[in-house]
Amino acid sequence: MRKQVELYIDNGDGYSRVDLFDFEDINYVSRIQDVKDIAKVLTDYSHTFTVPASSPNNKLFKHYYNYAIIGGFDARYKRDAIIKINGVDFREGQVSLQKANMKSNKAYSYSLTFYGKTVSLKQLFGKDELEVLTASQSGLLYDYTASYDADFASKGFSEGYKVVNGTLARQFSGTNYDYCFPFISADDYHYYDSGNGLSPVQGGNHSRNIHPSATYNASIDQYTGIKSTALKPAIRVDVILRAIEEKYNITFSDDFLDSSNPEYYGLFMWLNRETGTLDTQIGESTFDFDMNDFAYSSGATDIRINGNQFPATGTGIGKKRYVFAFDITPDNLNGLFSWDCVDGITGTVYEGGSENVSGVRNCAITIEDRNYITEPRIRIRTSGGIQSATISNGETRREVFEWDGGSFPQYEYDGVEVMTYDVTNQPVLSGGLDVGRNLPKMSIVGFLDTLFKMFNLTAYFRNGEIVVQTLDEFYDNGRYFDISNYVDVSSTEVSKVLLYNEIDFLYKGQETFALVQSNNITNDEFGNERVDHNSTAIDSPLAFDGNKNYKVELPLEKMMFETMTDQADDEVITDIQWGWMASKDQTKMKGKPMFMYLDKKNSGTQVRFSYTDGGSSVLKTQYILPTNVINMDSLSTDGNQTLNWGSEYNEHNGEVINNSLFDTYYKRYITDIYNEQARLVKVSANFPASLLLQLLPNDKFVINGKSFKVNTYETNLSTGKTKLELVTEVNINTNVDSIKIGFD
Repeated sequence: MRKQVELYIDNGDGYSRVDLFDFEDINYVSRIQDVKDIAKVLTDYSHTFTVPASSPNNKLFKHYYNYAIIGGFDARYKRDAIIKINGVDFREGQVSLQKANMKSNKAYSYSLTFYGKTVSLKQLFGKDELEVLTASQSGLLYDYTASYDADFASKGFSEGYKVVNGTLARQFSGTNYDYCFPFISADDYHYYDSGNGLSPVQGGNHSRNIHPSATYNASIDQYTGIKSTALKPAIRVDVILRAIEEKYNITFSDDFLDSSNPEYYGLFMWLNRETGTLDTQIGESTFDFDMNDFAYSSGATDIRINGNQFPATGTGIGKKRYVFAFDITPDNLNGLFSWDCVDGITGTVYEGGSENVSGVRNCAITIEDRNYITEPRIRIRTSGGIQSATISNGETRREVFEWDGGSFPQYEYDGVEVMTYDVTNQPVLSGGLDVGRNLPKMSIVGFLDTLFKMFNLTAYFRNGEIVVQTLDEFYDNGRYFDISNYVDVSSTEVSKVLLYNEIDFLYKGQETFALVQSNNITNDEFGNERVDHNSTAIDSPLAFDGNKNYKVELPLEKMMFETMTDQADDEVITDIQWGWMASKDQTKMKGKPMFMYLDKKNSGTQVRFSYTDGGSSVLKTQYILPTNVINMDSLSTDGNQTLNWGSEYNEHNGEVINNSLFDTYYKRYITDIYNEQARLVKVSANFPASLLLQLLPNDKFVINGKSFKVNTYETNLSTGKTKLELVTEVNINTNVDSIKIGFD
């Protein structure tokens, strides 16, 4: 018996029912995880299907076949849609119009594809980057541009801050801080030496002894104490996630992304958008200049009026066009800055300008078809990428719209001698730290994708909420449906699960000094894990007989942190753990975005903190330290989660931590599909509507007493005919005792 399938598409004022062909079927593919692509979260979709070019459909799609219509249907964007079966909602998602089909020069049909609702997130976020999450998000990302100084960093290093009612509250002794300055140096090397000895690395004047009794070394101009501007802030990942929720009006479930889960809630992101110290990264500042700021250099005729304005351009043949050109040379050729031109009289923004550029820029603004006096004013903006810039090679030029002997008039230089100007060392100074603008250069989609890969999370929509769970939890919460009576037993294919020869779990950033040094000494890869036929994580060494490699890679920097010993007596181990964002040749580097756990020491080894070189400083025994494990002081070998992919030593106490990202979040799923009992089973069935309407993405099937996880299934929604791709369930959980058998 054919089922009644209905499709509704949002027309902007509500949902319109789409006319369907009687003979056309919608084949719907359901999937969320695929054993052939371990790390991806997938979405449901339909095969492309056609609907008639009926009068209601033509109205809905605004006669898309007629490309002469202005303001017609914009097929570049998907539309919200609902599929119903027998009058009951089956799936919410989005429809994409692929094309209009013509017969005998008349519209015949439209080709559509339906996607599950999770695909809408990528359209929602687009190419937005983290920096769009500004202070407008209820103070979640606080704007610090007016409040930064060394004391602010000092308290962030020892106490941390929490956003309360849109303002910052110091966390004197508590650990519930959202924002702090952990001991990671973006510039100088730091060491601890009670004997006031020299630095163990090259360039001693770029090293700092943080022992409380250390003194300034005048012979090499070496200062002491933790350098305040070398510390950059870190922000709790959950704060970023909640800002995403608010900005895009979405809600993530608290199954995993919750403050009660320390493995997630303890995660921080370091604000390393630029290379080097914080004083080159603070806030967005601006500097304006106009033609009046240039010193005269050459040229006989001044085409300006009032020193900084151009006359009206005129109209028709003989009208003028004015060009204002100049060069910008920033002090930091790698720093990011932007420039644009605004009319100082009307406020109009002229075409031209550049966003987030670096290096020397040859700039020009053209003023044409403006029959009124104009006053071009240049504005340079930076979020700490540069501190100053030299503006030079200023030039004004006039061109006339006239006949040149050809078929059409064009602008020609009018022969009036070009005026040139020069000006130097115009300051573009920063005055504060803007968190939103200094988050690492990373897209919203990339940020969420990183979280999902790190913890092997999966997501689907339920009652308007995005349910986010670990893959193991997702499958454990699934129900069992006995479909034995609906399976076509005439043909079944049983094969091995596609096996990879090696599965690599990696951090993309592997360039920091301590990590490179460690890898060279141990001939290992700190933080990474490569699972292959030699791995003890897989029972059988013959399990890996595939011919492909698979890679799960986080686009993050991996840093090995170091616990300081007293250089004068290496048997004295301090409480201090720190990180150095420097390359293998000991030069400062930006690195990739970086996640870490943090640990506040309330009564640690005393250190000196320097507000300014040669100026005031303070002694501290309380500070916030970076770590790769949740509890850096724990002596437990198993009960302490780490951000490493494989088992590694805790850098603070030398204990081996086995609760790796692979072990906690991937091992069970992978070992199940690589188990010798694992099979990939392809079979056909005929599902009643009552079953289709009940199924959730994590539900499992039972066939003749054997249970299976669903890899994918494709259903003809009109007939219920379904092609199933199932994976045998090796470890059955207790839910198997409550199997649903009847659906009608």
